[in-house]
Amino acid sequence: MELNGAGVDVRVGVERLLVEFLREDRGLTGTKVGCDTGQCGSCVVQVGGRSVKSCLMLAVQADGQVVTTIEGVGAPGELTALQESLRLEHGTQCGFCTPGMVMALSELLERCPQPQEGEVRSWLTGNLCRCTGYQSVVRAVQRVGAGGVVPGGPGTGAAADLVPVGGVSDPAAPAADGSDAPDPVAPSADGTDGAAVPAGAPAAAAPVADGVVGIGLDVAVAVPAAAAPAPAPAPAVGGAGVVCAGCAAVSVAV
Repeated sequence: MELNGAGVDVRVGVERLLVEFLREDRGLTGTKVGCDTGQCGSCVVQVGGRSVKSCLMLAVQADGQVVTTIEGVGAPGELTALQESLRLEHGTQCGFCTPGMVMALSELLERCPQPQEGEVRSWLTGNLCRCTGYQSVVRAVQRVGAGGVVPGGPGTGAAADLVPVGGVSDPAAPAADGSDAPDPVAPSADGTDGAAVPAGAPAAAAPVADGVVGIGLDVAVAVPAAAAPAPAPAPAVGGAGVVCAGCAAVSVAV
């Protein structure tokens, strides 16, 4: 096989998984082991340009293939546009899932250089992240598609090189006085800053007469009282306009 640009000619057991071969035999520990069942996506590498879960593939199946791991992406000390965008958009937190996401999303951007939000989210169904909520990851991918990041690594994201995407100010841009500026916020619905919302986020919908408003992560829905369903007991819903803690779901109680 060709592994990260170098030829590899070794003998492996027929039962050895590709992830075991990469981590234990070749020392490429950037490929992570999470679930061992092909669900989390932390072990994703590319084989022949396609992203695959290396915990579900035998090493012998990669014979004669071109295999790329996270160690083969970019150059030492120099991030790719995707990696730099993930850094700028705070798309990494604990970082455990990041190598697999980079490998999977690199294929997406190769196939679709300017993916829509739904396409990015659909592509990431095989990569689990318990930290970011995916919002920042989606922004990072779309920023690359919009040409809003210059590859090269930390320190290349100077304000002059950055192009805000979707009208949102770059969270990594320094303040005018040279200090690190906090993310810009919009005032809350009651006119105070107590429940600040990141600038650029969808604004809350105005209440309608005799109705309630449910506000989700990305959705604001106004429901007239006349069209609202009858009250039903639900332990997760407390009062009018309570938001479900799930992924962009909206729960409206009257």
